[in-house]
Amino acid sequence: MGKWITIAPVRYFGEHKDFSQPFDLGCGVSLLEIPPWMKEDKKVQEILDFGNREFLNDCKLALQISYEAEHIGEEQRRALTQIQLANLAVWIAEPSQFSFQFVVDYEQREDSSWIWRGITSMNRLWPRQEYIANRLTITKLEDARQLNAALFNLDKSGAPWKAIQLLWRALTDESFEVRYLLIWMGLEAAFGTDTELSFRISQRIAFFVAGDAQEARELFKVARQGYELRSKIAHGSPLTSKQEKGNPDQLLVDSENLLRKGIIRILSDQNLPSTFSKRESRDRYLDALPFHPYRKSSEQDDPPMPKTIKEIEAFFQKYIFGFIFSDIQKCIVDAKANYVVALSLLSYTDFMGGLITGKLGLEGNSKTNFNAMLETFEWKGDQNYYKDFKVSYVEKPGAKSKTLGIYEIFRCGLVHEYFVKGDCCVHNEPSYLPEDDKGIDWVPVYRVEHLRFHCNAYFRDFKKAADKLYKILVEQQDQKAIGTFSQAVARLEARKLAKVT
Repeated sequence: MGKWITIAPVRYFGEHKDFSQPFDLGCGVSLLEIPPWMKEDKKVQEILDFGNREFLNDCKLALQISYEAEHIGEEQRRALTQIQLANLAVWIAEPSQFSFQFVVDYEQREDSSWIWRGITSMNRLWPRQEYIANRLTITKLEDARQLNAALFNLDKSGAPWKAIQLLWRALTDESFEVRYLLIWMGLEAAFGTDTELSFRISQRIAFFVAGDAQEARELFKVARQGYELRSKIAHGSPLTSKQEKGNPDQLLVDSENLLRKGIIRILSDQNLPSTFSKRESRDRYLDALPFHPYRKSSEQDDPPMPKTIKEIEAFFQKYIFGFIFSDIQKCIVDAKANYVVALSLLSYTDFMGGLITGKLGLEGNSKTNFNAMLETFEWKGDQNYYKDFKVSYVEKPGAKSKTLGIYEIFRCGLVHEYFVKGDCCVHNEPSYLPEDDKGIDWVPVYRVEHLRFHCNAYFRDFKKAADKLYKILVEQQDQKAIGTFSQAVARLEARKLAKVT
């Protein structure tokens, strides 16, 4: 068995310095700068047609997967499929011009150089004009990694997989009519019904995708208009630049977003892929949505009653502004603790994020919750500083470097191993807090830069983030935020303990 790589040059004109490279997109696929030797490979340049040569020369990034194989065959086809899924996961996370149109299979020689063994051309994803300006961020790529894993594990015989296949075919077709019909075939594969087609499929889509009643009403109208245009195209009716109800170009964008958001909902719930894979369980779930609106998971419990503003105020005053703030302050000033404060602050970041996502107490959501809270952090007005903070991490000598965030390096390190993962100082100095200090940063220690967790500065920014969440809930009275907050608190309140006899 020899070592092989399959490389797909990627067209993306956005600033890729926003994320570290290589970036692990999951399932063996990495996003990295295109190897210089690939562009210099004269044999590949000779084989590629003019369009693909121009495409290769324009590309700065590539999707790559490594594997072992004896010769060209099944392993290369599997690698191509995994690259396709990774590309689609990126588009689902953030529609953009990010795409590839051919892959090159390389085998490693004895001198460790690479020799091409095969080239496969593909129809690339064609972005709508509305998506071209969209830019990928580290957060969107992390979303894509989770989506890619879910796509990879989908039941290949179920309705969600059929919807995914139709979405890919739609995105690779430039023709308006064909693309539009394929998108709606995908929506029908996921949400279709045998009776009252226009009304019921529009209702199913609206209730499944929407976050509140107002959004459901708007999406229902969009879906009905979209389905009407689908029927006109399917039955050969001529299209005008503007239909009586809705602009065709806008309806295509809206329909793509409905399918994209529907897929995200399905893939984000560990139970929904299997629910949607069987017609009977899918229909039962979707038909129940009007009676349990805006339920985003496959849990069978009814959604909790939203908390009142007074109840939210009381919760914050008692547990967050009260217990959490005062306990941390006492540990900093009176006890002059460092590791205990750092551990508590990171755990409370996880807790606060669970109030934002509504997933507090649900297994497997700790990282999602933690990063949701980091999204609200800022340092001197920079809203990206904490959420985009990354560290290059090597587990042991000879191991490949990984790019990790605050959750993995600090939270998981302190919670599971007592220490931060790697050489780091945890600093607490209650009498000294310059405005420029960051909660997490690289600082010189005896002329050598060390990673530092500054308890005082992190606590300062944690309090600002908590205040921001409080204003969203209490002052702005954001109904979606109140709904997820209520879900999280209701889950805590429902728990009961009893003595084992």
